[in-house]
Amino acid sequence: MSNGLPIVLNAAAFIKTLSVGLSCLINSASVFLSRHTAPDRHLYINIYVAVYKPCVNISVDSKEYERWITMAERTLSSARLDASHGEYNWACFKAHQAAEFALKALLYGVGRPARGHSLTHLLGEVAKFATVSEEVAELCRLLDKFYVPTRYVDAWSEGIPYEYFSKSDAETAIKAAEGVLEFVRGVWMSLSGGRG
Repeated sequence: MSNGLPIVLNAAAFIKTLSVGLSCLINSASVFLSRHTAPDRHLYINIYVAVYKPCVNISVDSKEYERWITMAERTLSSARLDASHGEYNWACFKAHQAAEFALKALLYGVGRPARGHSLTHLLGEVAKFATVSEEVAELCRLLDKFYVPTRYVDAWSEGIPYEYFSKSDAETAIKAAEGVLEFVRGVWMSLSGGRG
């Protein structure tokens, strides 16, 4: 360690079955803890996937991930509070925001910051280094529908946003956001080796 050489930990190989019935073998996964840059914050993970994915180097920044995921959790708590007070449009919007912050936590945490508010597009960025299920994609598509009409009067031909959202909408949105946060935490745990 005194010479600044990285620590190398080998992870077990595993097989993943693809939807087309083919299998993809991860030949090796090595975790490198570098002494050269902020040893308390950076991991380098090399993943070799036969044919389907190129080698991916991911730098993990736990501090940045924690900033964003904490905001996601607090926003989700605020959504629950709004729902309990009958502010269903705001609960739906904040559920979207919580999911957005969670996806950005993952992206910023691996050094791939992304702009924008479309959960579907943010999830597309995550899919470049992590497996994304159709279920998670569906949750993001659902939540994307709450981004504009929950807040803007001119999104509706008549009335105002709060008239159009129900307790059921808020419960559905909050449950969807919880699913996205659970997905993000799972990906982060696998990438960071349980840190953060």
